Amino acid sequence: MSDILKLTSDLFEPHVGADLIVHLDDGAPFPITLTKVTGAGNPVSEDEKSGGAAHTAFVLDLKGPVEPVLPSLTFPVSAENIPPTPVFISAHAQDEGGTYYSIVIS
Repeated sequence: MSDILKLTSDLFEPHVGADLIVHLDDGAPFPITLTKVTGAGNPVSEDEKSGGAAHTAFVLDLKGPVEPVLPSLTFPVSAENIPPTPVFISAHAQDEGGTYYSIVIS
């Protein structure tokens, strides 16, 4: 089973308000604050891609600094009790308070 399929919204809930660490290509850690975890509701159906395991999709909303802005790419992300796991991070908004990102686990 893929490591990403081991991720659940319950795993991230205790980290709301804390930093997740994005591991950049040069090895530098890039802290980004987890602001919200939203469950998508119904479990994704079992299929060969998931190794036959049903899982529930969810979204992580994050806030980073105004600059630099992370490109929309796959980066390993970790937190306490969450090993570095590659996920796609996408910036979707920016204001004077920061840059806002989403990670969708489906």
